Amino acid sequence: MTETRQQIVARAAEIISRQGYHHTSVDEIIRAAEVCKGNFYYYFPSKTALGLAVIDAWAEELVEHVVRPSLSAPVEPLERLEMFIDSAVDAQRRNGYLGCPLGRMALEMGDLDEAFRERLEAVFDSWCASLAEVMDEGGADRPMDQARFVMAILEGALLLAKVQSDGDGLDCITEQLKAVLHQQLPEAVLQ
Repeated sequence: MTETRQQIVARAAEIISRQGYHHTSVDEIIRAAEVCKGNFYYYFPSKTALGLAVIDAWAEELVEHVVRPSLSAPVEPLERLEMFIDSAVDAQRRNGYLGCPLGRMALEMGDLDEAFRERLEAVFDSWCASLAEVMDEGGADRPMDQARFVMAILEGALLLAKVQSDGDGLDCITEQLKAVLHQQLPEAVLQ
């Protein structure tokens, strides 16, 4: 990715993260990225194309900083799942409890634009598949169903943390989620 394209995507991601996709204009992104309109449209034929690139950038960042380090750690499956949850919570603390950017984008655009919905579905499906692999390794009965459960609870907790602007509820919910994981994985894995 060229430096100019990266700059446009990074500035767009920052603005969209704060105010949403619909409340962000191309002109605002151009000013923030300090590029001319021609540069913008050279890399992105439409705002939709940019929005999809932002989804990809957010997904890549979360995989790099949350998903991969936790789910591929050389520890037992249950510990990896707990690390995943803890990493997601830590990311929320660092960003001021803004919620998951992909979850927010899904709420805003998921039913308005099929390209957004498909891209977001692919991201969440990929994360669920990664979680399911760890669940399966841990001996879970229905690893994909349980992975979707973890993802749904975690996304809901992140949304509540955004609404509450703090981590109290997030901590409570994620501790309960960990307790459920302890119940769902076979005893042999927990020792």
